[in-house]
Amino acid sequence: MGLQELAGQLQEGRRKGLGATAATPAAVRASTWMAPQPAHFVDRHRAALISRVTEVNGVLDALYSRVLSEEQYQQVRAETTNPAKMRRLFSFAPSWDLSCKDLLLQALRDTQPYLVADLEKP
Repeated sequence: MGLQELAGQLQEGRRKGLGATAATPAAVRASTWMAPQPAHFVDRHRAALISRVTEVNGVLDALYSRVLSEEQYQQVRAETTNPAKMRRLFSFAPSWDLSCKDLLLQALRDTQPYLVADLEKP
């Protein structure tokens, strides 16, 4: 993520006894450079997606081998209700990058277009 220099400076400062609170010019630049990003659609609407997605198997099929491993796919499929399946699917989300979340969003648009449109309304 381009923060190796900052990490090295913080480690060096800690070794010298300055602690992690010493602000170096690079640390100040890095903190002002990294503006908080708005949460992804699937993160913002997690609760609604868990309760409202009705075609989970279609979503899983779209994510299989692109986002989900065989084991993860089978774990989600083993759940008995759609909300339980979505909860299990979201249990894997912390390890996903933006492209994985984009693939989930596209799968939702393909299988649940009216739900996504409703959630995208301001």
